Formats: sequence, structure tokens, C-alpha cells
Amino acid sequence: MKNRSWFNFLNPKIVDEKDKLSEKNLYDFILKNEYKKRQEYNFLMVFFGYMVYYFTRKQWSVFGSEMANQHIITDTQYALVGLCSSVAYGISKFVTSPLSDIKSNRWLFGLGLSITGVVNILLGVVWLDKFASSITTTIVLSCIFLIIKGFIDSFGANPALRLIYNFFNHKSRRYRVIVWDIAHNIGGALAAFIITGSFTIFGGQFGRLAYFIIPSVISIVFGIVIILVARDRPEELGLPSVQEYYNLELIGSKKGEVDDKPYSYYVKEYIIKNHYIWLLVIANLCNYILRMGIGDWSFRFFKEVHDFDIKKEAKYLYSLFEIGAVVLTLSIGLPVNKYFKKFVPIIVLCLLLGTGSIVGLWLAPKGAVGQIGLFIFLAGVVYVPQCFFKLLAVELSHHRVVGTVSGILGIAGYAGDALFSKVVIGIGIKPYLGFNGIFPFFIAAGILAILVILPMWNKKASQ
Repeated sequence: MKNRSWFNFLNPKIVDEKDKLSEKNLYDFILKNEYKKRQEYNFLMVFFGYMVYYFTRKQWSVFGSEMANQHIITDTQYALVGLCSSVAYGISKFVTSPLSDIKSNRWLFGLGLSITGVVNILLGVVWLDKFASSITTTIVLSCIFLIIKGFIDSFGANPALRLIYNFFNHKSRRYRVIVWDIAHNIGGALAAFIITGSFTIFGGQFGRLAYFIIPSVISIVFGIVIILVARDRPEELGLPSVQEYYNLELIGSKKGEVDDKPYSYYVKEYIIKNHYIWLLVIANLCNYILRMGIGDWSFRFFKEVHDFDIKKEAKYLYSLFEIGAVVLTLSIGLPVNKYFKKFVPIIVLCLLLGTGSIVGLWLAPKGAVGQIGLFIFLAGVVYVPQCFFKLLAVELSHHRVVGTVSGILGIAGYAGDALFSKVVIGIGIKPYLGFNGIFPFFIAAGILAILVILPMWNKKASQ
């Protein structure tokens, strides 16, 4: 019997002959380690780069709300500037998403991050006292810079997804996308602390511009790092392609078929004519109504119906919302990817739980125990479908149009945000029906999302 001891770990490791390097296995050893190293480099660039994008994307939310709280601008002016950014971002997703399928994604991703940092600084400059003598001029300039920044911000998600796709096999890619998807939650949660911390450090010297310094510098520097470190494809490093290395068929490809047709062919055949993609578009729009609607209106609901002190508690509620998203995305998404081949059943389950949570939040009596727990749970379950919609859209399209199909899905999402969550609810429902109209609207969106996704119940993930 083998002698066992608590101190066996102190003994030197005995190397088996078969594990020793030789001329036969040296190439495989080097290739495996180099491939793994480059995969990790690329993923780290994508994860932290996308997180940093949200430092400047949340800039106006933090800075603008502070200006509104100080009565320097009105709530209407604050909303107008924010709307310019949202609309520009949504439209530019349609314009720029095809670029990620035909251009260098490390340049799109990295250069976009650096440029958004520069534009963010310029946005801060127009709020200096010597430039902000006319608040109307400052608001107009802020709208212009946020339109530019909204356009540039669209170079974040789609190039990031393409960089992951180009380096990982099917199962590993899904795992990485699920983990990557929480980067924006972390970035959004950190943004408020970084922006206000920047003012704390530099406010005495630079005034209002201080709010913009640290997030902008981080964006500029990290964008340059991405360009230097990340690579578009393994072939750029002399490594075999992901298809050759893993001996796999790329999504949408048929054995023996050469994917040499024009880009427009794949858009037409695998997106425009693909009814599953349009079902996902509708479902994603409905899910965004839930996600962004709850984010936009829950604080008002807690204040008006349950007498929460929003000035003191809003930042904690927002942090809990993001924490709920991170925890449930990982705790549900990773096991599902590992053990199941079908994603639609878990999407339907999350939508059912989310819709049920909305009912519970709406009907809960004043002062009911567990409201915050229900709110955190709701935040998590509405994020999970969003993550899996991305994966399904890629799985059901073609590897030549990964960025494009992701962009189309994103456009639908931001239509759900800008058009329905803000305009329809804010102008058409809230003034007339209050929360007794808003919550049924959310419930209807959840039910519609479930109905349109059901025809895809048996769709399986690629191996």
C-alpha cells in the first residue's frame, strides 16, 4: 500500500517517462502552451477593455445627474443629452456592426476605446467655468460630443465578440462569452466610484473637468494596450487557425464547402432569410423592455409607492441591481453551458421567473419583507436571457456574420430601451396610468418574449 502522509506534498514530484519532453512531443507542447497563452491574452484584453468602455459610457449618467442635483441644469436638459447618446449608439450599431466581420477588430476595439477617452475629455472641457458661461451652448456642445461618443462606443461589443470567436472552440467560446458578458456590469458598478473619485482627487485644481480625467486617461491608455497586445486571429502569430487547431467545423459551414462567397450573400441567407434570428430580435427587444424598464423605473417605484429615500439609497439599489446580474449570470449561465445542449428552456424559465418577480414586486404590500431580495433576483434573471440570446444568434447564423448578427440583436435591444422603456412608458403610460399601467406592460413584454422563443425549444448548441 502506498505510504500516505500529511507531508507528502513536501516530497519532490516524480516525473513519469511519458511526461518528459522529447523530439516527438516538443512541438505539441510548445504549440499548446503558446495557443493557451494567446487565448488568455486576447480574453483579458476583451474583458477588461469592455469593462473600461463603461467607465466613459456612464460618464453622463453620473456627471449629468450631479449637475441636475445642483440645479445647474434641468431634468429635461439632463434627459435630452442622455437621449442623444442612446440614439446615436443604437443607430451606429446598425452602421458599424458589419465592420467587425470585415475589418481588424483589435484596431476597432482598441482605437474606439482610446478615441472615446479623448472625446470624454473634450466633453469635460466644455463644462469648465470659462466655457460654460452660457448653459444653452454647453448643452448643445454636450449633445454633439455625446453623439460622437455614442457612435464610437459601438466599437465595443461586436469587435469583442468577434475576438473571442476567432480564438476559441465552440464550448470554450460560449463559456468565455458568458464570463465576458458580466464585464459591463462590473464596469457600470465601478464607474460611479471612479468618476466621483476623479473629482475628489483633481477637483480643486481642474473644477468640473476633474470628473472626466481618470476615466478618460484609463480609456486612452487601455485602448493602446489592446492594440499592442490583442490579435485578430491566431494565424497572425504563426499559429494554426481555430478551425485547424481544434479540427472543428465553423458555425454555418458545411463539410467540404469553401466559404468564399461575398459578405452580402451571408447576410442575406443567414440573417435576412433566417426567421430564427428575427424571433430572437423580438425576444431580445421584449427582454430589454424588462431589463432597462426595471432599471429606469424601479427607483421611482420604490420612492413613490414604498417611500424609499432615493437620494440616500439609489446608489446602493443600483449596485445591488448589478450584483444580482453578475451572480445569476455566472451561477446559471456557466452550468447550463457545461451540462446542457439546449439554451431555450433555461431562457424560458428565466423569463417566467422574471415575469413572476415583476408581479410580486408590483403586488407586494407597502413595507413587505423581501422586496429588495426580489429586486436583486429580478435583476439577475432578466440578464441571463440577454446573454443567451447573443449565443443563440451566433449559433444559428454563420461564422462570416458573427458581428453583424450581434449588432442587429443589439439594435433591437436598444429600441426596447430608448423607444419603449423611456418614450412609451415615460410619455404614454406613466402620466396616465402610473405604475398600475407600467407593470402590466412589463408583464406583457415578458409573456411575448416567451411566446416568440418557444418555436426554438429544440435548437441545440454546436459541439
